[in-house]
Order: sequence, then C-alpha cells, then structure tokens
Amino acid sequence: MRFNRVFWLLMAMGITSALVLPTAGDRFKGKLDILFVPVSAPVRGITMALHDHLFSRPAARDDQGNTQTLDQLKIENEALRNNVSNLKVELDDIYKRVAETDKMGNLAPFCEPFKVSGGDSGEHQSLLITSETIGTLLHLSEQMPVLRPEGIVGKVEHTGPGEARVRLITDRSFHLTVTFARFINQSTENIALQELAAPPTSARGDGKGKMLISQLSLEQVKEYQLTEGDRVLLHDPDGWPAVVQGQTIGRIAAIGPDARHPKFAEIVVTPLVDLGRLREVMVLDKSVH
Repeated sequence: MRFNRVFWLLMAMGITSALVLPTAGDRFKGKLDILFVPVSAPVRGITMALHDHLFSRPAARDDQGNTQTLDQLKIENEALRNNVSNLKVELDDIYKRVAETDKMGNLAPFCEPFKVSGGDSGEHQSLLITSETIGTLLHLSEQMPVLRPEGIVGKVEHTGPGEARVRLITDRSFHLTVTFARFINQSTENIALQELAAPPTSARGDGKGKMLISQLSLEQVKEYQLTEGDRVLLHDPDGWPAVVQGQTIGRIAAIGPDARHPKFAEIVVTPLVDLGRLREVMVLDKSVH
C-alpha cells in the first residue's frame, strides 16, 4: 500500500515537472531539472507515446498493401485533380478543333488542322504553323491551300522538320484571280450569295493586311454596280484546286480612282478575319483536286 502511494506521488511529480514546471522562471529551472530527471524522463516518454497514439493521423493502405498517411493521400488526390483538370482542357481543345473543322462544310474531310505558332519576322506576310501530331508536317508540301471557315488564308510556302510557313494572300507578292458576289434577300428567311456579272480579274496583296484590285475601269465598276460590302470570291482554276473555287477572299472595303491610272478603279479588299491574328488554320490535302 505504501509503495502504491509512493508510486503515484512520484508519477504526479513527474507529470508536474514534464508539463507544468517548464513554464516557471529560469531561477529554479536548473535545480528542478536535476531533481526530477529520474522520474520526468520516463513519464515524458509515456506521455509522448500516448499523444502519438491518440492524435496521430490514421494510415491507409493502397492496392499493393503499402501504408499511406492521410497527408500522402491528400497529395495524391490533389495530383489526380490536376491531371483530370489538364485532361479536361485537352478534351475541350479537341472539341473546339472538331467544331472548327466541321465549319469547313464539304471540305472538312479533306482538311487537317494546324496551330499557328507565330508570324514570320521577315518582310513577307506569313504565318508559322505546327502540329502536335508527330509526322503530320511531313505530309505537307508547297502550294497546298490553307483555309479557314471564313475563307482563303494562303498557301504553304515552305516546310521543315518542326514547322511550316504559310504565305498569306495579303502578302505583297501574292496574286490570284477573283470574281464578285452579293448577298440577295430571296425571302425573309432565305439569303443567297449571287455572283455578279463583272468579269474575273486579278487581285494582289498590298503587304498591309489587304488585297487590291486595279484592273477594272471606273466605267466597269459603275456598269456592274460594284459597291462596298460585296464579296470577293476565288476564281482561279489554274492555280487552285477545283474544290476551293468560289471560296471567300474577303469583302470590298473601299472603291476609288487609281492614283496612277485615273480612269481605273482601285478596289480595296479586306479578309473577313485578321489573318495575322489567326490561332489555327486548315490545310487542304494535296490529293484533292
């Protein structure tokens, strides 16, 4: 009985030294530490063991039977969330690309999408394109038509191992043959694009994001009633495949006299979109005629 009392007294003193007395002033700390070390050290060890047992995070086992703490599981779950988020972004990008390809209409089965990696730093108006699919660029060749749902973009000019260059129709050296058309209201619910009687004529890039037509006289412009807003369409069977004839080049932005030849008109044509700011283009398969 006396032994039990002594034991519990020493236990109380040990707990006091381990948990309470460390907060006392420094004046007594050294002497008290020496006095209670034989008891406080074992009690402190028991207390820490009880704390770890009662308050530590439980562990879990994975499929291979390896033990994982909740912190480890939290890190793994966060990594999985990031992976799912990245996959969702990639899937959304695929959906967008498919939707853009579908907008090409009957040309969609023959078009391959390419991302625009930047503009050419040289004097020419061109785009650099690349593909995430290994080997796709190897199928490209010069003069392949480059399109968008809004119309003609240009042609592949140069191919390399990592990217290809597309020369835009607005480049100063670019020439093609075009015709004119206008949207006609056939009814309240039906609007048709009707080709105008003006003869095919040549258009050239101005190097500043537009194309110029200067081979029609002012009398012809008046005769065929060409006006701002009329569409300009591709009509160049010698330089382009038949399947892209009639694709949009742009719209008439302005009509005025040619400063060098006053009897002729200068017709300014702007693409429906800013070709220099495109983020993706479609390349028509070279096997399509």
